[in-house]
Amino acid sequence: GRDIFADILSNYPGDDRIYELLKERFVTRDDRRALFASYLAKFGDDRAIPMLKEAAQSPGLPYRMI
Repeated sequence: GRDIFADILSNYPGDDRIYELLKERFVTRDDRRALFASYLAKFGDDRAIPMLKEAAQSPGLPYRMI
């Protein structure tokens, strides 16, 4: 259920509780990391940029940014 709420709540930027939920799901759900990265991007909080950049440079990433 939390994953579905994360999708919905990512449309409402500006709430620290939502950011923390999205960040927690991104960090703990390795199997759906790309999905939660998209939610964080949609949420639009600049605090997520370093975390997303670091994840994009991970050696185990199945695709690379160009």
